[in-house]
Amino acid sequence: MMARHSIRGALALVLLAPGMGPVFDRANGGREIRVSEIRLEDKRREESSFSRPVSIAHGDDAVYVVDADDNTIRVFTKDGTSSGSFGQKGQAPGEFDSPADLDFRNGRLYIADRFNKRIQILDRHGKYLEGFKVPFSPDQICVPEDGKIVVSHLPRGAARPEPMVHC
Repeated sequence: MMARHSIRGALALVLLAPGMGPVFDRANGGREIRVSEIRLEDKRREESSFSRPVSIAHGDDAVYVVDADDNTIRVFTKDGTSSGSFGQKGQAPGEFDSPADLDFRNGRLYIADRFNKRIQILDRHGKYLEGFKVPFSPDQICVPEDGKIVVSHLPRGAARPEPMVHC
């Protein structure tokens, strides 16, 4: 199962360790979730510094973080070790202009490339596979189990109602 969360501001990788999942308090019907934060040594802080992290998703064996200002996708192992990054500012395949969101499905990354007005599909290592233009600046992306690609955008300020979610 794939989990995805949009984030704003600083990034902290948080892991639920085995045995640290949700603990249900049957007495008052509530639940408590215990988490542990990864603390990095000084020599590793640079590889986990972000300009503007805007989205995070995880795949089979990695965590992917979109850094919109650096126009990169940072890759981490599930224990928080940096394993590289890909992307740069530009318009060529595999380049971005303020990537806004990503989703991971079946070994592929689906990236909303906001100011290039397109969706890019890359493999888990950042190799460009395919992509397509959209007539708006994509903001959020989701790829459900059925393989459809659902994309939303922010309002363009039209005087009349406009569709903002596309499939």
